[in-house]
Amino acid sequence: ERVQNKLKGYVYKDCTLTDPYAQSVQSFAKRDFANALERINQCLAKKPKDPYYLELKGDIYFAQGAIDDALSMFEQAQTILPSAHYIALKYVCCLIEKRQLEKARAFLHRFVLEHKDSPHAWYLLGKTYHMLNMPSNGGVCRREEARWVGNTKQRERLRKQTIQPETQVCQQRLRDL
Repeated sequence: ERVQNKLKGYVYKDCTLTDPYAQSVQSFAKRDFANALERINQCLAKKPKDPYYLELKGDIYFAQGAIDDALSMFEQAQTILPSAHYIALKYVCCLIEKRQLEKARAFLHRFVLEHKDSPHAWYLLGKTYHMLNMPSNGGVCRREEARWVGNTKQRERLRKQTIQPETQVCQQRLRDL
């Protein structure tokens, strides 16, 4: 539905809901944030609970450096559509930017237990651990990331470096590897 709405907005030049959405996407791509926000606000005025509109508004805010506003948009979108992993990871990126590292870590722990094959989630969890000064856990996460992207050289190098991780989740992953 999301892709179809974008394509319809580019093909048809009427005043449907898809038209302002497509124009917002186009303006965002051109870094015309004021116009992108104006267009996505038109969409949200008609469908305020649409997770894709909220996501795009979050993307626009994030690109402008308005992390608090972006966090709010991604949180709303994720609440409405919890199965959208990409929205959940954007939400975590905002938490990391805001240095809400414990909250990001807790969220990512739950996320990787359910979605073990997400290299981006492992990358973000590793980054969070490094920022929390827990490099052993960060190394385990980087190994998992390397595993899921197929980088065997990186994975082997990290395997040799990894010492005992600090948390139970990472200890379990290390045993699984």
